[in-house]
Amino acid sequence: MILNKHKLYILSTYFPPTISVASNRILAFANYIDKSVFDVEVITVENENNAKESIELVSYKVKRFKNSGLFHIMKFTGKESFFIHKLKAAYNKVFTYFVRNEYQLWQNLAEKYLSEKFLQNKKSIVLSTYAPVSTHLAALNLKKKGNDFFWIADFRDNMIHPHFNKSQENYFDKIQKEIVNSAELILSVSEPILDYLAKYQTTKKSNFLEIRNGFDFDMENVKKNFNNIFTVSYVGSFYGERKPFNFFEALKLFLINNSEAKIQINFVGVGNQIQIPDFASKIISTSPKVTHNQALQAMQDSDALLLIHPNQNQKGVFSGKIFEYLGCLKPIIATVDKNDVAAKLIEDCRAGFVAEFDDINATADCFQKAYDLWLNHKSLDFNLDLIKQHHRKVQVKRLNEELKNLLKL
Repeated sequence: MILNKHKLYILSTYFPPTISVASNRILAFANYIDKSVFDVEVITVENENNAKESIELVSYKVKRFKNSGLFHIMKFTGKESFFIHKLKAAYNKVFTYFVRNEYQLWQNLAEKYLSEKFLQNKKSIVLSTYAPVSTHLAALNLKKKGNDFFWIADFRDNMIHPHFNKSQENYFDKIQKEIVNSAELILSVSEPILDYLAKYQTTKKSNFLEIRNGFDFDMENVKKNFNNIFTVSYVGSFYGERKPFNFFEALKLFLINNSEAKIQINFVGVGNQIQIPDFASKIISTSPKVTHNQALQAMQDSDALLLIHPNQNQKGVFSGKIFEYLGCLKPIIATVDKNDVAAKLIEDCRAGFVAEFDDINATADCFQKAYDLWLNHKSLDFNLDLIKQHHRKVQVKRLNEELKNLLKL
């Protein structure tokens, strides 16, 4: 037991009750960081459902600041019409073109708060997480002002996206380089992203550590069932090039070869983001955004789980839902980049069937294999030991060990 604990401040605009993979990642940090060594406080955004003052929870504190301002990114509820969804997406694209830092006012308040805290706590650690860029900028500015703290910069994604124009690319490229050369420890969700970030090192020898996302429930409690109708669920949202159109073509091919098949496909959390083709209108249902517990229940009530992610120039994209899919021990039908991390993880875990994103015949074949498993009431020979390594508690344990080593605790 360490009497004089280190203060660990987590900077994130995503945190419950906001529903997202990002919120779940930060919640796992807050829950599983070793409290015998670190006092944890999450600094996040206030909304109408959150109290403004600092809230003492079971094992950590939460401090919320309001992000004032007239204009913000529009949120998707999943309940809006297809037309309204498209309007929101168009607005967001224009907004991000002109606005680099939506959370500037929140960032200013977070910086001021931490400056005051540093005067009280000499052994401070700051964990900032991207996206958005505001959290990293707050930590970077505090470093530039001469504050002495141990900085952990967490990258849930690469800062530079393929759709950026040259101005945006130059802006984020410069910031990314400054972060990598200022932080003591760089985290990311995958090795390819860490390898990419390491190329920015020029002046400082930072440490790099992969902390994957994961599932946060007991695998032993997952029910094993076979529904009367083959039930496949996709849980999440669609955006950009992540769309199910190739899957629809594969489904049509499957139905030609299995005209008597009884199937039900659920798109959970999708709402009106997509238009269902006429041939599948009776076997596909969509629902708006649901709570995290409802999403997990939908996964566990399924016979197979659908993962859709397009090929990208940037490697290292797992998709956050893959880990909860794994924890549910249901066959995964994956239409993804076969040369990226998600495909390899599914294969290593013996957890499903993988097709190239744009390979319709291969996707139909994957669907057929999952259907045949259900039809014969058979299960996959899952690599349970490897899947268990992706519980969030196990992943955060790696961070605990790295911090104790680097801080010589």
